Amino acid sequence: MGSRTLNWIIRHRAPALILLDIFALQVALFLTWSLRFETDLFRDPLSPGFSIISWNYLLSSLVTVLYWLIVFSLRGIYSKKTSISRYEAFIEITKSVFLGLIIIFIVTWTENPFTSSRLILLSYGILVILATGSAHALFRTWIRTIYQRRIGQFRSIIAGYGPRGQALLNQLNDSPEFGHSVEAVAGLPHEELPTDTPSLFISELTEFIDQNPELEFILIAMEPEDRDKAVEIIEIAHWRGLRVMIVPDFFQILVGMAKSRELYGVPLLEVFLAPMSLAQRLLKRSTDIMVSLTVLTLGLPLLLALGVLIKLSSPGPALYWQHRVGFRGREFKLYKFRSMYQDAEDKSGAVWASLDDPRITPLGRIMRISRLDELPQAWNVLTGTMSLVGPRPERRVFVDKFVEAIPFYNRRHNVKPGITGWAQVRRGYDLSEEDVREKLQYDLFYLENMSIGLDIKILMHTLIVVLSAKGH
Repeated sequence: MGSRTLNWIIRHRAPALILLDIFALQVALFLTWSLRFETDLFRDPLSPGFSIISWNYLLSSLVTVLYWLIVFSLRGIYSKKTSISRYEAFIEITKSVFLGLIIIFIVTWTENPFTSSRLILLSYGILVILATGSAHALFRTWIRTIYQRRIGQFRSIIAGYGPRGQALLNQLNDSPEFGHSVEAVAGLPHEELPTDTPSLFISELTEFIDQNPELEFILIAMEPEDRDKAVEIIEIAHWRGLRVMIVPDFFQILVGMAKSRELYGVPLLEVFLAPMSLAQRLLKRSTDIMVSLTVLTLGLPLLLALGVLIKLSSPGPALYWQHRVGFRGREFKLYKFRSMYQDAEDKSGAVWASLDDPRITPLGRIMRISRLDELPQAWNVLTGTMSLVGPRPERRVFVDKFVEAIPFYNRRHNVKPGITGWAQVRRGYDLSEEDVREKLQYDLFYLENMSIGLDIKILMHTLIVVLSAKGH
């Protein structure tokens, strides 16, 4: 197996784990059916026996495999956790299986409440835990073996070279099974940098990252007195799509800034992990595609009617687009129905719209109140530059200003922007920088609590806003 293939498997573990689980689940089911029909332990005297090629077995095999894959996905078993240990993985699988068994118990209780059936199901659950847990443990052991050969390691840079940084560098160099290849060390001016590892000053970090796009992690090992600088580095990393791990202190754990994730015993915590599991992200994207297609097809008569009304009400095109800043800081074209007079910003430049803005047309005012001007963004959602729910995207001229003035503003760009969001249903359009500061708190709340349930809640609130014409 080539190094390129190994690198891909290590960084995209879900397909490999799913294939292993399919095999392990088949083993667990086979052993359970063997216990049920081929031993005296649970034998039913009236049972006709057991055949692996029977339709009952094949159907049971298909249904149970799909069921457990869904349970594991919803529980985040296949999410990208590069640092979870074999013990932690086994505990997560055990919790997931017990949850799945409880659901089966509840669903099937009225059909067959007899003790023997419960014992068979419990035995099956134990076999699922043993089979899948062993498969995951073997997979992680194999990955650590690959790491020991210094293949497939994550390319990382250590930020901070005080006592913590020195200890971390030594530990990672001495233990390749931890999976991090240290490409460089970035230190503060008062720190003595290493001579045997490429090094630079923190002030040069942004330029170094831009020149080395293969970097994947920043490992922050700042001393407690340099905490403010660590926050700046976190912003730099997330703005450029790097993952961040820190050597935590008590304060960082206390305020919930770092989510606990040990790196095989090394006290490193990953910061701002994506709150959605792989299954939730797939479901969110699937929902985006289905809803946007529905709007663009079934809503086509409304879209055409609005386009005609806009053309009749004022000179200029019905549609217009602007460059907005989206996921990971990348710009994209955002489409809207024109709600202002043509060339409205030629004299004023880029400014916020006010409640009684004379640049807004009478029809545009109605569309903005009902949010109908946002309907063309269904195309942005369909093409993947936006989502139905997420922080609203801004223009670069405003983003650059907010990044300088508002801490953590760039965190909004760690997810796709949305047509609607928690900030939009809680507050209206931005009228000042203070509005932006307040709405950022709602955006950060959404980032930390992203879930399908919260998205549904936001969409319901948005529907109420649209139907009640309370948008402004």
